[in-house]
Amino acid sequence: INQNGLWRYDMYEKFLALDENKRDIILRAALQEFGKYGYKKTSVEQIAESAGISKSMVFHYFGSKLSLFEFLASFTADFGISISEKFLENIEDLDYIGQYERAAKIKLEAYRKNKEAFDFIGMLYLNPENTLVSTRIKEEFNKNIKYRNKILKILSSSKNDNFFRTDLNIDSSKKYINWIIDGYSAELTQRLIGESISHKNFDEDWKDFGKMILDLKRLF
Repeated sequence: INQNGLWRYDMYEKFLALDENKRDIILRAALQEFGKYGYKKTSVEQIAESAGISKSMVFHYFGSKLSLFEFLASFTADFGISISEKFLENIEDLDYIGQYERAAKIKLEAYRKNKEAFDFIGMLYLNPENTLVSTRIKEEFNKNIKYRNKILKILSSSKNDNFFRTDLNIDSSKKYINWIIDGYSAELTQRLIGESISHKNFDEDWKDFGKMILDLKRLF
């Protein structure tokens, strides 16, 4: 959990006092169930069964279904920011397209280890009615989006121009690269809107993205 805003977790001290393994099981179960069905269609019974605990224990740890959902929104916001911070640690040595490649590799590594968290974030992003359940959830979601946009701005404003072709205008090349990557993201998002992504296999999409990065290097 990100050290900023730890007060948001004060009311969950009973859950946070559990041993790490039990916390992880409950956390993944709740992320998975909400990630599949969204807020309204997910019951506390489903989460309890998936976690292998009683319904009463879910209420003991979190107080209510809404409180649990808000906890997950805060947790995944901090999770998303931590991935972005990892990317920002060392990007000075990378060329313009290489930064996009590094960002994708970090995200892929995080996705494979924390699929349930990505499912939850994807559910909020692709089905935005779930962000309107409470003011806190909307705020946490917007925090993640704001940080994501910050990363995109850093990527698009990179001054490392050493590897660009000299027979093309560099600013135009950057513009074309951004358009292509934005178009890829928009196409993927449009395809997934309204769907549950928890059961989807994105291996082919990652391969497509990797191929696109290689093609962009060859072109520009």
